[in-house]
Amino acid sequence: MIKLLLPLLLIIPIISSAKSSYSNRLCKIYFSNTQQEKVTNANSDLERLLKEKNYKLINFSEPPQFKMGRKRDYLSIKVEKQGGFFPPCKVTLTIKRTKSAFTSDGDKAVWSSDALRRLPRTTISGDIRCQYAVKDALGNLPKCD
Repeated sequence: MIKLLLPLLLIIPIISSAKSSYSNRLCKIYFSNTQQEKVTNANSDLERLLKEKNYKLINFSEPPQFKMGRKRDYLSIKVEKQGGFFPPCKVTLTIKRTKSAFTSDGDKAVWSSDALRRLPRTTISGDIRCQYAVKDALGNLPKCD
């Protein structure tokens, strides 16, 4: 029985690491100005955290128009504050690759990470918890070489 399980245990880490891999040749990630409003101080935190991983954050306005023939990676943020007093904050970060000159809901997600923060409980609104959740979610992004 152990002889049958041993090959499976060796293959599972290889499969799971392949799903979280992400490569960006240009090391540029676009970020919408309307997305910045979802998280307080998102732009400065994101810029600093992405710079630590050798990425360059480029802001664009809605609706974005990129040059045809070039696929661009852009960051999408989804923030959910669950109800109650001192609501926990769940942040989902997704990097999507454009199919055309415009961003759309049908763009392929090439990397995704989420984080849930229940602490610190210093503010009732939960802005600090959301900032920490963004930092936690970006921790899974691989460095750009």
